[in-house]
Order: sequence, then C-alpha cells, then structure tokens
Amino acid sequence: MPTTNERGAALMLSNELRKILGWTGDKAPSKARICVKVLRQTGLHCFVGMLGYCSKAAGEPGYTEMRFNVTDQQLAAGDASDTTP
Repeated sequence: MPTTNERGAALMLSNELRKILGWTGDKAPSKARICVKVLRQTGLHCFVGMLGYCSKAAGEPGYTEMRFNVTDQQLAAGDASDTTP
C-alpha cells in the first residue's frame, strides 16, 4: 500500500505532467489519462516488468515508441517478462 508521501508525490507528478502537456482546463484530450504509481519491485511491478507491459502494443495502429535511458537489452527483457494478455 502506498504511503501518504508516495501518494502525494504521485499526485504532484501527475499534475506537473498535465501542465507540461498543456492539459489544463478544457484543453485535456477526452480519452487521455496519466497514471502514476509506485513500483513495488515484486512480480511485474518492477522496471523491467513495466517496460514489457507498456510496450506490448508495439506495432499496433497509433502506437508510438518513445524511450529515454532504456537500452534495447532492457526492452527485450521487458518483452520476455510480460505475460499479460
């Protein structure tokens, strides 16, 4: 369970991302969502597991890969670790 400090940090990061993207007031896209969670380092809730989960839609229409400080090896390990449908 996230602590109060972790929830506060996640909310602050989410709000800052909205500002950076210009998603304030009525300018937010209707189907867009920002979700910030603390990784618990168990199962797929770790860095490599999230890489696999986030890249499982690769190759589908509308998917754009953007990555920073993620190696090809880390991405391949994430792809191998993701077992979600």
